[in-house]
Amino acid sequence: MNNILNLIILTVGGLAGGSFATCMVTRYVHHQSPWGRSACEHCHHQLTWWQLIPVVGVLIQRRRCAWCRQPISWQSTGSELACTGIILAEWWCTKLPPVHLIILVTWLAILTGEDAATQTVCPGMLWGGTLLLGTLTLPVVLTTVRLHLSFILLLLGPLLVLAWRRQLGSADVVLTGAVALLYGPRFACAVLFGAAGAALLAFLLRRSRHSLPFIPFLAGALLIGLAVLR
Repeated sequence: MNNILNLIILTVGGLAGGSFATCMVTRYVHHQSPWGRSACEHCHHQLTWWQLIPVVGVLIQRRRCAWCRQPISWQSTGSELACTGIILAEWWCTKLPPVHLIILVTWLAILTGEDAATQTVCPGMLWGGTLLLGTLTLPVVLTTVRLHLSFILLLLGPLLVLAWRRQLGSADVVLTGAVALLYGPRFACAVLFGAAGAALLAFLLRRSRHSLPFIPFLAGALLIGLAVLR
C-alpha cells in the first residue's frame, strides 16, 4: 500500500515538477519575471487552471491553444514525462523520500536548462534549492559538516581557484558543495570526476571549441551516482 501511495506521489510530483521546470527555464531565458500567471506564447492569453494540468491540458486542447488555435510545443510535455521517469527510476534504485527526489530532480532540471541555454543560472534558484534540500536533510548536513568539514574545504578549494580564474562557473562550485553536504564529500568527488570525464569527452567530440555548460554534466553524474553508488 505504501509503495502504491509513493508511486502516486512521485508521478504527480514529477509531472508538476517538469511543468514548473519548463516554465522557470523559459522565463529565465527570455528575461521574464518568475512570478505571474502563465500565458500562451502566441496570443498571450492567460491560461486557465485546466490548461495548466500537466499532459492532460495539452491532450484536452489537442495540442492547440484553446484561444488562438496555434500549435502547442511538446517541450513542456516532454519535460514533464522526462522528470517523472527520472524520479521514478531514482526512487526504484535509491528509495530516497519522494519529496526529496521530486525537489532534487526539479531543481536539477531547472539549473540544467538554464545553464544549457545561457551558461548562467538564476542565483535565487541555485541558492533556494540548496537551502531547501539542506533544510529537509538538516541532521545529515550537520553531521557531514561536523565529520568532514576539512575534506569539503579541500575539495572546494581548487574549484574556487578555477572559478576565480574564470575556468569554472561559480554555480558549478556551489552545486558541488551542495552535493558534498547532502551526500558526503567522497560521493561528491566521484560525481565531480564523472562529470569532468563526460564533459571532456563531449568537448573532444564536438567540432567547435567553445566552452561547455558544466551543470548538465554535474546533474547527470549526480543522478547516475545516486542510482548506482548509494
